[in-house]
Amino acid sequence: MVSTVDEDTYLREMAPWIEEWRSRAARVIGEEEEEGISLSQYEDRYRALLRDIATLTEHGEGVMRELRTAYLNEARASTDEISSLRVECDSAVEEQNSIAEDFEQLCQNFERIVAESDSFRDELERNSARDECHELKEDVKGLLDRCGRLSRLLLAAGGKPSLLDVNPYVRVLLPSFVQSQSQSRASSQMMRGPR
Repeated sequence: MVSTVDEDTYLREMAPWIEEWRSRAARVIGEEEEEGISLSQYEDRYRALLRDIATLTEHGEGVMRELRTAYLNEARASTDEISSLRVECDSAVEEQNSIAEDFEQLCQNFERIVAESDSFRDELERNSARDECHELKEDVKGLLDRCGRLSRLLLAAGGKPSLLDVNPYVRVLLPSFVQSQSQSRASSQMMRGPR
């Protein structure tokens, strides 16, 4: 005979486990959707696993319904039938444990894939920063080349007083000998005043 105490105990033991795995499955699927990570190689396995969990849950609930029916409808249900149901229930529990191990392994693989994806994303960001830095270096190099050409023009103009006297208020770094000549001309012109 199966008592309602046994049935209630079984249901109490199974309910948290079933709820935990439903929650885990929902969390894994939710993380996959939130992260936007394409895990196509695991998609079929996750679906099959979720189907197995649902089937196992329904099977366990069916076994308990059969036990209840056997207990309530037949005051003297055969011992063989009850033993058969218990064996079936034990088999379902073993299958459930096997699925739990597979699911745990899939969760670990999922977490590893997420970590690798984060690593790849960080590497891409670093490479992007390197490319931007290289572009900036090229821009600075171009500006330095232009400054060099401008300096050569100014040095070339150092021997031509007419070019230096155009605007005495512009300060340009020149070599010391040209700079001293330019300063003396500028100061003498300032003392003379505007023409």
